[in-house]
Amino acid sequence: HPLLWRPIAPIGSFNLHLWLDPGGTSTTAGLVSYAAPPANTTSSKSDDPVDTHYHATANRLVSATGWVKSSYGNITTNATRTFALEYLLTFETLDLTIVADTGVVATDGAGGVLYSAQTHGNFPLGWVYQQNSLTVTHGLEETTVAAGQWSSAPPYQSLRITQSSLVEDEEGGGKSWGVRQTYRYNATDGCYFRNVTSSNYSVVSDHSNEFCVKGAASAEVGAVTAALLAMNLP
Repeated sequence: HPLLWRPIAPIGSFNLHLWLDPGGTSTTAGLVSYAAPPANTTSSKSDDPVDTHYHATANRLVSATGWVKSSYGNITTNATRTFALEYLLTFETLDLTIVADTGVVATDGAGGVLYSAQTHGNFPLGWVYQQNSLTVTHGLEETTVAAGQWSSAPPYQSLRITQSSLVEDEEGGGKSWGVRQTYRYNATDGCYFRNVTSSNYSVVSDHSNEFCVKGAASAEVGAVTAALLAMNLP
């Protein structure tokens, strides 16, 4: 629903990354292996006709290995991604969480590790519908640890984005809405924080700084949903 995000698009949505080989005009590549079995799922529905709710879980593992030959030699990369999803849905509420873990390792022809990274992500989503108003909360928490001679990123990164949106029906068929979004990045090379609030089409406040908050990454993990539900939008 466009009223749940306008006029604020998610911070960091429009990043573009290009990887170029300055030492050659062409590259060759091939796929060694790829495995993506169907997700394991479960689902259930309550028998109570007054308080009907649905519960579902899913988990999946995807892995791929491939190689690229360029001026840097023959590089083999292995990537794996696992995720687990769980949600509880009622007539008025949704509580959904996705947990994803990603691992990437790039090696040279001799088996030496050129780059490795492990990322843990948590993606909560929820909504509450009451008295002609809809409140949607969602977030992203990611922690990445990287190493290797090709690693240009900081060894440790923590990213946390939260957004709470409220849409209300007004008399006469109109609607009003508000959005609040926070973005916090902590890493060994620096930090960035931004807090943006809007009401209808107007940005009410927009504050940012580059101060590092000691222990913010570990202290805030798992607290996104609770913090968002406590917000009071303008």
